[in-house]
Amino acid sequence: MREALDLVYKFFFVVVFLFCSFMSNQNESNMLFKYGTDHYGNVVVDVGSQKSLKDFSEMLNNSIKKWKEEDFPGVWVTLPLKYAGYAMKLVENGFKFHHIGNDESFVFMKWLSNSPCVIPEYARSMIGCCGLTVNWDKEEILIVYERHGPPKWKLPGGTLTDNENIGNVAEREVKEETGVVASFQTLIGFRYLHNARWRTIDDIYFVCVLSAKKTDIKIDKTELKDAKWISFKEWFNMDLSKVTNVDSYIRDSFKKWLENGLHPITKAKDSSWKRGTRSYESEYYSLV
Repeated sequence: MREALDLVYKFFFVVVFLFCSFMSNQNESNMLFKYGTDHYGNVVVDVGSQKSLKDFSEMLNNSIKKWKEEDFPGVWVTLPLKYAGYAMKLVENGFKFHHIGNDESFVFMKWLSNSPCVIPEYARSMIGCCGLTVNWDKEEILIVYERHGPPKWKLPGGTLTDNENIGNVAEREVKEETGVVASFQTLIGFRYLHNARWRTIDDIYFVCVLSAKKTDIKIDKTELKDAKWISFKEWFNMDLSKVTNVDSYIRDSFKKWLENGLHPITKAKDSSWKRGTRSYESEYYSLV
């Protein structure tokens, strides 16, 4: 009987010990951020997906300690707008603001490794495209006069939106501004302008030659005062005071292309691939 009681006591203490260990591990787990990793091996945390943020500072400290022990090189933390109050907690723990996500979330980064940080700064360039739209049958160029821009004639164009290809930007902008339908033919150059927007953002401006399919003009009066077709000769001879600076360079490039038969930059290949859950699409342009 005594031996049976001893076995019961031992079993009871083992159960209590295992339960306490389990609860301790659960508490410790609850005091860590849930995370994933990117393809460079950095920790990725979405604050909005956490079950509880009751003890944010403690969770952050515990997690940083664990990530360092596990030798992760760096940490990305995405902070949804409604959790913006936690931003200072991240800064106090050595995180630096990196960029704003597409969903208006704040993305912070901390480098954990003792090696030099290899995380690049966030992109500081925007991409624009103009449509050098040609009516080849009549040897005419489409030019526009903006309502709110410099008082000069220019080529229609605008900025790239999410998941839009270069040629599609030019086609869309031409149609939106003038009603003219045209298809991408080739690239003849691009301009890189430093500190173009807000004194910090550079501007890459691609020059796309488009071939007109429907030439009737119907302008967007909120953007333009006027639009018209003019002959190659008239455009080439237009006074510099009447065209924008970049358009004068574009005009010279187009003239040389027509006169000398220089090989333009054409689209050589489209490709797409997947990495994890993300899909990628690319365009490759070549001189040959």
